[in-house]
Amino acid sequence: MKRLWEADELVAEWTLGSDDLTLLANKAGPTRLGFAALLAFFRHEGRFPSSKHEVPAAVVAHLAKQVGVPAETYVAYDWRGRAIKYHRAQIRAALGFRETAVQDAEELVEWLLQAVLPHDWALDRVRAAAYARCREQRLEPPSPDRLDRLVRSALAKHEEQLCRRVHERLSPQSVVTLDGLLTPATPAAASKDPDPFAHIKADSADERDAMIANFRKVLADFDADGHGKLSREEAPVLIRDQFDRYDTDHDGFITMDDAQLWD
Repeated sequence: MKRLWEADELVAEWTLGSDDLTLLANKAGPTRLGFAALLAFFRHEGRFPSSKHEVPAAVVAHLAKQVGVPAETYVAYDWRGRAIKYHRAQIRAALGFRETAVQDAEELVEWLLQAVLPHDWALDRVRAAAYARCREQRLEPPSPDRLDRLVRSALAKHEEQLCRRVHERLSPQSVVTLDGLLTPATPAAASKDPDPFAHIKADSADERDAMIANFRKVLADFDADGHGKLSREEAPVLIRDQFDRYDTDHDGFITMDDAQLWD
């Protein structure tokens, strides 16, 4: 919300209509001006101001002239009591809006996942899209903190889905290689070789041999009971997510024999 408004902008965007004045008919003093500010702000932004200070002073002065109340009385409007809750309900009903329910919030997250996040991850633009969607659906948006949590939840779900889709396209060989890269070198190995990935990079001309060597290292690092097999519980996350794919004989364990059959 910008702070400076030209006179013609105030007239065009912040002038109350006859229906608005009807809602104000039984209100006086700070209540009349505060209600007018809530109403005009909601009509303009599709949401209520988070505090009285969010309404620009020029807008307050313009509204004060229209409702016949001194602009300085605006600060006396009660933003914390029961009256403002009733006023907000009146405004929602008059403008055909309703509060956002739990199901509405869940549907908003899903809409962001389907319609916005495949194309844009910028937090500010995703947040703006969420506000626009609420307005389109005739919903009073959640509080700024709650809306931010919903947006971040959608972003996290999108990243998780994206990573899973990428992972599903990786060959078993690629997954094992990545797990090998993510496995920290043991202190002994680090002391002999300053490059912790040298054992992966060496002799990489034979890709299949490198893949088997990587899995052998993963097996050595994650086979907790030393029985030469990798159970689902022992497997690192990249392998665990597609355990059945790597367990070629489906006996509940991944072994070097399974690795020989990967393509």
